[in-house]
Order: sequence, then C-alpha cells, then structure tokens
Amino acid sequence: MDGFKYRLIIFDWDGTLSDSAAQIVSSMQRAVAALDLPPRADDDFRQMIGLSFEEGLGRVYPDHDTPTLIRLIHGYRRQWLGQMGEQGEPPLFTGALPALEVLATAGHTLAIATGKSRVGLDRSLQHHRAVRRLVHATRTADETANKPHPLMLEEHRWGQLQSLLPWPPVILGLERSLCLRRHNRRRLLSCRQSLRQLPF
Repeated sequence: MDGFKYRLIIFDWDGTLSDSAAQIVSSMQRAVAALDLPPRADDDFRQMIGLSFEEGLGRVYPDHDTPTLIRLIHGYRRQWLGQMGEQGEPPLFTGALPALEVLATAGHTLAIATGKSRVGLDRSLQHHRAVRRLVHATRTADETANKPHPLMLEEHRWGQLQSLLPWPPVILGLERSLCLRRHNRRRLLSCRQSLRQLPF
C-alpha cells in the first residue's frame, strides 16, 4: 500500500492502542455485582470495547430499562476510577508507540476516534504524552453521534482534518459497522482490527 495514498490514519483507543481490556472487564464485573444484575461472561463485556456505553450495554443487557443501564454506567465509572487509583493508567500495547512514531515520521496524519468520554481520553493522553504529541485530532463519544454511527468519522473529515486529501482514511480498531455502513457511498476503508495488520 502506498503510504501517501492513505495519509490519514484513525485509531480507536481502548483495545487498539491501550491495553485496557482487563481493567475494563474487571470494572464492569464489579459494577454488575454491586447492582446485583444478572452476571455476564467476560467476553460479553470485552465485545463492548470500542463502542459507546449506550450501544455496548444495550447489546449485553437488551432487556433492561434505561435507568438501570445508566446506574450501571455510573457504577462502572466509579469502579474504573477505583482501579485507576490502585493500578494506574493502562499501558499501551507493546509496539504501539513505535508504530505511531514510524507512521508519523513517514508523513501520515494520526487521529483518534473513541467511545471514551472527553474527560477519559484526555486523562489517558495526559499519561501517554508521547501519543498526544503525535496525534493531530481526537473525537470522543460525548462530542458527536456515538459509535457505530459514522458521523464521528465524517466530522474527522469535514471538521478538524478537512484539508487532508486524499480520502478515505485507514481506520484501525473501530466497530466494523461504523466503517462499513457508508463503505460504498463514502469509500471508507474496512476496519483493520489490530496494529499487527498495519500494511505499511
């Protein structure tokens, strides 16, 4: 793949750059237990990673009402912050930072689109300052239509990064339906699922 044909590369955060799955799943299991909700397997919560809370919990607990899911979201956040105090910010995947540095040096523009909140992503980037220096733009779930709606990527194109051509970007780690929903109309590339599949 020609590196300059795809100048813009958009990454998800959790489970793509950040090795945060274990803390996310543990925090969710603790929140479920505290609210005495029906238990779910770790893999059910792992499949939520990268989605907004509303989308993810709607899949895991489709029969529960909105107030219950809101309490679960708040409970998760309390558990997450508690684990952050005990364990600190999750690390990046091994090789993630060097890969970003290689891509940036080669002339690619890097961005992040994530189901995290702005507060949560800023906290993570404050810890991983080397990543923050390499990324030109970020978008979070509380700033636009939540994933898997494609508006988050459209805003990357027409907002902060509208001067970057040619389109489409390469998208790594995001929910496949977000990318494929407008695959034919907007020529968004299909998602790649991990840094190991980078074609550069």
